[in-house]
Amino acid sequence: MEHVTSADGTTIAYERMGSGRPIVLVPGALCDRNQPTLVLAGTASPPFMVDAGYRVVKELRAAALIELADQNHVVPPEFLAPVLRTFLRGQDVSRR
Repeated sequence: MEHVTSADGTTIAYERMGSGRPIVLVPGALCDRNQPTLVLAGTASPPFMVDAGYRVVKELRAAALIELADQNHVVPPEFLAPVLRTFLRGQDVSRR
């Protein structure tokens, strides 16, 4: 694991993985890659955004990616709410 020091002297650990355009994931304290994670990608989003979603899922052990048909990165609540409700109830949302 690599480290960098912030302007205030805080040491920040990070990992470099894969190739392509960079993605920065900032998990909460003591977070690990086994936490259930829902990644959403709108099929009307630019291809690099959808690809980034798949790259995130590949790195996280307990992640599912849902493609929201005909949506971009601004998703209306009526499309988002059912997916989030299912995920937050602990039900299977995987539709990879």
